[in-house]
Amino acid sequence: MGNKSGKKGAVAGNMIVAIAILASAVAVGLWMSPLSFLNPTISVELQSPSHADEPSEFVNAPVEADAAVPSKDSKMHTPVSLLMQGLDVLYGERGKSYKEGFTSPEQRSAVAQACATIDGVYKDLEEAGIADQAEFRNTPVVLKACRLQLAAFEVMEKAEQDLHTGGTYPRPVRSIPVENNLSWKRYVEEYAMTKTPVIITGEQVDAMLHKEWTLDRVGEVCGDKEVALSKSGRDLTEEDHEEAEDGAQWADLFEVAETTVSEFISALKTRTLGPLYLFDWSLPSHCPELLEDGFTVPSYFASDFFQALPRDLDMRDGWPSLLVGPNGTGAALHKDTYATHFWMRMVQGTKRWRVYPASDTPFLYRNHFFDTFHWDGFDQDLEQMPLGGMASAWEAILRPGQLIIVPGGSPHEVRNLEDTVSVAGNFLDWFNLDEAVDEVATVAVSGTEVQQELWERLEAMRPKASQEFPVISSIEPTPLEYEAFKASVKKV
Repeated sequence: MGNKSGKKGAVAGNMIVAIAILASAVAVGLWMSPLSFLNPTISVELQSPSHADEPSEFVNAPVEADAAVPSKDSKMHTPVSLLMQGLDVLYGERGKSYKEGFTSPEQRSAVAQACATIDGVYKDLEEAGIADQAEFRNTPVVLKACRLQLAAFEVMEKAEQDLHTGGTYPRPVRSIPVENNLSWKRYVEEYAMTKTPVIITGEQVDAMLHKEWTLDRVGEVCGDKEVALSKSGRDLTEEDHEEAEDGAQWADLFEVAETTVSEFISALKTRTLGPLYLFDWSLPSHCPELLEDGFTVPSYFASDFFQALPRDLDMRDGWPSLLVGPNGTGAALHKDTYATHFWMRMVQGTKRWRVYPASDTPFLYRNHFFDTFHWDGFDQDLEQMPLGGMASAWEAILRPGQLIIVPGGSPHEVRNLEDTVSVAGNFLDWFNLDEAVDEVATVAVSGTEVQQELWERLEAMRPKASQEFPVISSIEPTPLEYEAFKASVKKV
């Protein structure tokens, strides 16, 4: 959840990177042509990579009989052809069949071999001095996804062995702590620094909305605004699929319809809506008039580092965003982009929340290539995904007048238990800056000028943040009115 434009761009990032490698190659005439087309001095021996990684234990696992997995011995016409076969395993039609979590050794073996092939080709291209050409320069992003996925496979294999040596699974679910009038010092020491989710009530939370943004109030102020509505992948009908192909995807939500706020609320009230969700609708971008009611930013995220960035980087003005959904809708398990923290203030109705520590990500059957999780904590399938029972989880029902803060990097999933209205956002501070810089740096290596500038500016924040960190619990930020908050942070 959170900044829609930033997140959805990042969700599709790896897929776009893979497609870009091939599309660029086609555009410059490399497709199925000798590599010497680029440089006549380069030997065609590069057609079979000489630097494929040492085989991992997953490469030696059995592979499906009909699986044409590329390897360093493949006799292909060009490095582009080898890349194409490897990328097809990770991102193409075959990759899509693995999107649901790599539950079998055969799937993991195929991925490991594809990654070894891509890595071997890229090393040969580096030796040939052409790896930085446009058609290949996105490959490091794919290779990082490979490294993350293979590291997860190793953790998964060990955990699968541990399942048979004792222990109590599934692990007991812990309740997300609820704190009234939580002080800044305790928030920092007990929650932010330990990366523990927390629900907060009290004066600061009550003061966030000067008027409660109920369905009626949202309709009154924003009624004529156009909105895109989303459906969960599990609810898509045949008619939805064509629209969903072009719709943005996040947390297994696909944009499938457009309407006005008034029409949406009317359909919600008359029970003619179906499972359509107004998800992550940026108020500054789409209905700033609602903010004129008055919005106070509590101290817990009043120091959002994103506010120090130029507006053209598209990270400052995404929140607060509005979420309105009928009973039964929700967001599938996901992790927020750039390791951002997430907050949500409940206005109307109730939501069921489940949050996992970042360290337990391998147990949740994450696909690093599509940035999806197969595990569903609300509908558990321990027979197919036994490792899900090894993941620690916090759970709670979020009620009106409560604020939840989810630490950056923590996978989480949400279900609406009633018709709901909530306001939410993402933020960056001392406690997740290093992780954010690392994530942005991966994309910036081969990304756009905007992504490169974002990385440079976040990197420039680190020295000051490091100096402040040892004493940060004693420097309590002040709650700020929205306009003052937007103007309060010194720009970098």
